[in-house]
Amino acid sequence: MLDERDELIEAIARELRATPAADPAAKARVIAAVRGHRVRWPATWWQWLRTRRTVRISPLGGLAVAAGAAAIVFAAQHISPAHRVVAPPASPAAAAAAAPGVRTVQFMLVAPSASRVALVGDFNGWDTHATPLHAVAARGVWAVEIPLRPGRHAYAFVVDDSTWMADPVAARAPGDDFGAPSSVIVVEGGAT
Repeated sequence: MLDERDELIEAIARELRATPAADPAAKARVIAAVRGHRVRWPATWWQWLRTRRTVRISPLGGLAVAAGAAAIVFAAQHISPAHRVVAPPASPAAAAAAAPGVRTVQFMLVAPSASRVALVGDFNGWDTHATPLHAVAARGVWAVEIPLRPGRHAYAFVVDDSTWMADPVAARAPGDDFGAPSSVIVVEGGAT
């Protein structure tokens, strides 16, 4: 009985291994059917968007949606000033004229190999993107003019988004914050 069973299994295996004869016209019929079918996505989506639907929401779900909307409005109104985006003034002169005692101060750095230089300080929250310097006519000279209120201000330059350096022509700030080198400038009060 074992031999008959082995022969039966072997016969089934041969049949399964054999490549079935394909209908020569079957491939042509499939290709013709695929080519004849047109996908109409824009019309289908437009129709789907125009279809009226009934949306049902439970009272608890409505409360959750309302609470989420209230949280978004609250967060937008109470975001910390350090994270608010404030439009820069039209020009330093306009800003200086708008606030009494504000003076326009020019910062310069000679960095011939730099591709980007930024000014950071206590006046812009030490934000490396707030006050970029611009390359001036002389190669390697970077400058920016900003309005500053009278008083003492600590600042530094950030070269290529990685190297923090004090102003080489200004006084060093005592007690550098977090070990980063910084300089100090004193803006006198009065008319500009």
